Amino acid sequence: MTKYSNPKYLAILSSLAFLPTRLISLIFGLFNDKLYDNPMLGLKIGIVGMTIIGIGLIAYILINKKTTYNNGYK
Repeated sequence: MTKYSNPKYLAILSSLAFLPTRLISLIFGLFNDKLYDNPMLGLKIGIVGMTIIGIGLIAYILINKKTTYNNGYK
């Protein structure tokens, strides 16, 4: 984040980096009673979320690797 951002806006970008975590915490806070009563539901949601993020990261790496080789950079 600090490598590609303008130093003028570094404080704003650092604060924006915490928004996704705060939003996820807020969403799980709304369903706290259901997750407390059924802990397997939270585990299933976490597994599905990590699987989706993992597949997305693998796809990004594969797409980025193909475009890098096509451009002639290593």
